[in-house]
Amino acid sequence: MKALNQTMSVIKPSMSGRRRGQGFSSEFLLAYLIFSLVLIFAFYLWNTTTAAIIESKNRYEIEERAVDSAEKLLRTRGIPADWSLSDVESIGLVDESRILNPGKVLNFVILMNSSNQNYENNRWLLGIGKYDFYFNLTDINGTTVIINETLSSTGKKAVNETSMITVRRTGLLENEIVILRLTLWHGG
Repeated sequence: MKALNQTMSVIKPSMSGRRRGQGFSSEFLLAYLIFSLVLIFAFYLWNTTTAAIIESKNRYEIEERAVDSAEKLLRTRGIPADWSLSDVESIGLVDESRILNPGKVLNFVILMNSSNQNYENNRWLLGIGKYDFYFNLTDINGTTVIINETLSSTGKKAVNETSMITVRRTGLLENEIVILRLTLWHGG
């Protein structure tokens, strides 16, 4: 009987140790699950925040380029001051701030509309970098202005854009109020 009791006492600690081991495994699995969920949530927050920052940066950049380009068109004479299609270095559409020169507006439209290649080669004159643009000059009723039988609009209309902004500015053209709309966009 004594030998049986000794055998039982040896078996009991071993079985209770096994139960403790099983409890330890389930606690480990629960901790691992919680840690994994926290880690996944942290990665999700990181990716979401990074994407929002990048989108905000891109939005700021395109907005800055659009405003700068519209102001450049409405406030500068261009280089040279009386530029023509053959010698333009920088495009400006005015003789005085916000008073548009119809000849410069017409030359700008002709320069950009003459061919798709001219658009691609000459859009850098606006300082818009990688963006495409669409320019439209309208009267206060929204009708596109016509100069020498030519509509005052040029560029590419937005197609499959990933980001786009339109800047509106007012000016005078032959003593009439006009609205300059410059849309910058970036395709996908």
